[in-house]
Amino acid sequence: MPMHCLEIAASVLGFLGGSVLSLDALCAVRRVRQEMGKDATLQAVQAAGGTYVDEHGDPLTSAFSLRRWFAGRSVLWARIGFSLMTMGFFLDLLAKL
Repeated sequence: MPMHCLEIAASVLGFLGGSVLSLDALCAVRRVRQEMGKDATLQAVQAAGGTYVDEHGDPLTSAFSLRRWFAGRSVLWARIGFSLMTMGFFLDLLAKL
């Protein structure tokens, strides 16, 4: 009976991980729009003599730092999805031993 529970947990984790990664991929169009808005916002802030800051108050002075900040949000979801799928595969392997 415990092996059956591991197989069910493996399937659930694999499905959840795949769902998270799929939803992240489906949001690609939104991220492209944010990238375009980011450039316009950075130019407007620099033209006004201000500084663009992240949620920790650190200044984002270059286009690269701003791009890295935007990418960080997507990386979080990718890591969560990957972790769920990896745990699912591990439990599936454990159930087969």
